[in-house]
Amino acid sequence: MNHPLNKYIVQMGWGGFGDRTQALCYCMTLAKTRNRALVVNWEDVQFSQSFHDFFHIIDLPYAYTVPDAPTYPRIFRHLRNQGGDWWIYELKDYRIDTANEQVIVHSGRGFRSYNWKTLITHLRFTPQTAKEVLDILTKTENLLGDLPLVHLRGTDRAWKAEDIHTLAENNGTAGILSDDKRAVDAYMSVHPQSVVINTGRDDGKPLHKTDPSRDRNIKMLADFCLLSKHGTDALNKESLFWRAAKKLGTSVDKWFIPAGKLEKWEDICFRSKDAT
Repeated sequence: MNHPLNKYIVQMGWGGFGDRTQALCYCMTLAKTRNRALVVNWEDVQFSQSFHDFFHIIDLPYAYTVPDAPTYPRIFRHLRNQGGDWWIYELKDYRIDTANEQVIVHSGRGFRSYNWKTLITHLRFTPQTAKEVLDILTKTENLLGDLPLVHLRGTDRAWKAEDIHTLAENNGTAGILSDDKRAVDAYMSVHPQSVVINTGRDDGKPLHKTDPSRDRNIKMLADFCLLSKHGTDALNKESLFWRAAKKLGTSVDKWFIPAGKLEKWEDICFRSKDAT
């Protein structure tokens, strides 16, 4: 490609990492098939950090900002600068796959089609993120050893103590990755020798809705990679975090490969995995 794109697709972050990456898959595919530059904005109240502080996009044109141009849905032009994330509910019923405006926006909710492998093709950690995640991952893998790894998604997902007891009976002494300390305590009551990787909170509030910081996001990425490579069972198999991790599996190792050289066309950027 030898000229800047002049049409954009914006992916707004919403929810936890599973929701964000699922919507990102959809927007990456639309960017490719509709010949648009991708803009990823995860600077919402839940993630609260720049997407590009954590990831590089490769083999796909992308931009950091969008021009002042006609936007679909049009309502987004009035809501894009509002605080909080209440406005995404106003946009969840819009379909953007046939929109022709210069800027089309996915709110993070609503319709999306996706292929998890898209994330392996087009994402790489930034060097600093790769180092920080790998440091945590190495320590937790050493701590886990040969134990099975169970994922206890609790908080806003309903669960019963008997479900955890059944999980504990099936998996025995295990590594535990959880967002809910109450679920961890229930598992540990059956197998107290289990190794707790992440205890979660004891107030039932999801981790992605609390204390946004780089450290928290790095820990979340390390947990995701650990679950992708070693996860054996889960309390809630409908959790998008679990589903995405198990679909990607050991392919997440590719996120640690350096992204290569950066080329620029005005405000459009493109990273090639073939560049060195």
